[in-house]
Order: sequence, then structure tokens, then C-alpha cells
Amino acid sequence: MNMRAWSFGVTVAALCAGSASVRADVPAPDGNKALAIEWANKAGEKLDAGDFAGAFDAMQEAMKHARPPTFVVFLARVDEKLGRLLAAKELYAEVAALEVKPTDPKPFATAKEDAKNGLESMTARIPQLQITVTGDAAAAGLTLDGAALDASQTGTFFAVDPGKHKIGGLAGGHKLEQEIDVKEGTRHYVSINLTTATPVVATRVVPVESEAKEAPSTSTTRLAGFVSLGVGGAGLLVGAVLGGVALSGREEARKACGEEFDTLHRCSLSAAGPLQDAQWMARASTGAFVAAGLAGALGLTLLVLAPGPKSRVGVAVSPGFVAVKGAF
Repeated sequence: MNMRAWSFGVTVAALCAGSASVRADVPAPDGNKALAIEWANKAGEKLDAGDFAGAFDAMQEAMKHARPPTFVVFLARVDEKLGRLLAAKELYAEVAALEVKPTDPKPFATAKEDAKNGLESMTARIPQLQITVTGDAAAAGLTLDGAALDASQTGTFFAVDPGKHKIGGLAGGHKLEQEIDVKEGTRHYVSINLTTATPVVATRVVPVESEAKEAPSTSTTRLAGFVSLGVGGAGLLVGAVLGGVALSGREEARKACGEEFDTLHRCSLSAAGPLQDAQWMARASTGAFVAAGLAGALGLTLLVLAPGPKSRVGVAVSPGFVAVKGAF
């Protein structure tokens, strides 16, 4: 879509009705429609030229004069281009929550639908960060992007914008400075150990989509592996019991047959029954052991081959701390 034509068409239709809604934390627009249209058109021109920062600044100026939902959605899209997904999500949510009346300009309903779609796409795109700390985080003065690491930001996932983030602090007289590059659509795990001689930071990254798709497959395969191992174990037990019964029957037949049992492999009629039972039990025992072996081998194979995210791990040593990085 040509954003310049889009923004111009919207201002002409929508500004006649004034601003649709203004958040409590945003100053009310002054209602100067001429300036709103002028700055909105400038924003569209800058966006067409690929100047996202300029488009953002121009639309901010336009919204000082009017704040129709079409402007808000435009600003959200520019925030997306700039990698500010959290800000974009907030703007989309503002418009998605609007009540559009039948008497409102048609672009309002379009903007609301666009906002709903944008808000839905944010769920998969916004990365999640989890920081776990072993030791006294407060004493170490841990920070994230220069701000003190809040208790709510440890041990649980919280949303962050994609891009580079810095973890800092001071533990055991050692300065901790670790930069992490958080990608869209990932869960970024950071583990900080402050109890070692030097602080250790370990990171790993899991694509959210891969984690969701692979988890059921991995779980099913592992379950099948454990079931197979269980069947193998049961087979060994049955084989052992049958083997014991076979040995007992063979010994009973040996006593009844005497010398003939070992030399001629013949038995008196009275001992034929126990001997036949012993032979049958022996065959059954052998079969149970073979089945147990096959089930056990299958179980081990399934457990080894169970799919899961591939991992890459590296270690970086800096003055004062050790960092371990990886993608899993």
C-alpha cells in the first residue's frame, strides 16, 4: 500500500469527525485540522522515502493537532519499522479497544481492524527475556540497559524490544558487563551466577515457534521411548521367571531319568511330562529375553533421536567475568 496516498485519504475523511479517542496520559490535541493534515502528509512522504524516524517525528507533530485512530495505527506501523514492538503493541491495543459507531468515518473501522491484526502479530514477534540470578542481585547492583534490575524481572519471562540490551553490575570486586542481542520471536534465557569467584553469565536462545512445534513431538517420542524401555524391563522379568521354572523342571526330569538323561537324552515315561514342560518354559524364556532386548534397543533409540532444538554454545572470558553463550 502506498502510505502517502493512504495517509492523505484518511485525513480528509477522518478529521471531519475529529479525534476518536485520547488516552489519559496523552495531551489532548488542539483541533487544528490544517496542521494535522500538513504534518500527516509529511509523515507519509518520509515513510515512502524510508525515513522511519522522520515519519515518526512528523506523525507525532500531526497528533498534537488531531488523534484519529488512523494516525495512531500509522504511528504503530512506524514503531514496528523502528523495532519498537512494545510501543507498537500499546498503540495497536489503544485502537483495537475503541468502540466504532456506524456514524463514524469508514477509515475508523478499517483502522480498528488493522489494529486488531497488528496486535495479534505482536504476540509471536515480541521477544521474551528471562533472567535468573544465583546470589544477591541487589548487592551486585545488577542493571538492565542502565536501569536497576527489578525483582519482577528475575525468574519470570518479560517482554522486551528486539535488539541489543546491556546487563551490568559489580560482584566480588569484578565489573560485570554483558551485551545480549535479542531477536524477534525468541525466548532469551540469561543465567547470572554471582556466587563464583568471578560472575558467570550464561545465555541461550530458543525460537518461540520452534519451541512450540517441537515440544509435542519431543514429548511423544520420549514417551514412546520410555514405554519401550518399560516393555523391555517387563520382558526381562518374564524371561527370568520362565527361565527359573524351566531349570526347575529340567532338574526334576534329570532326577527321574538318571544316567539316561545325560547320555542318551531319553527319559522314562514318568519323567516325560516335566521334561516337556521344562523345554517349553525354556523356549518361552528365550523368546521373552529376545523381545526384551528388541524393546530396550527401540526405547534407547527413541530417546536418543527424540527431536529437540539444536544447540550451539560458546564461552567468552573477559576481565572480571565469564560469559557462556548459545542457541538451543
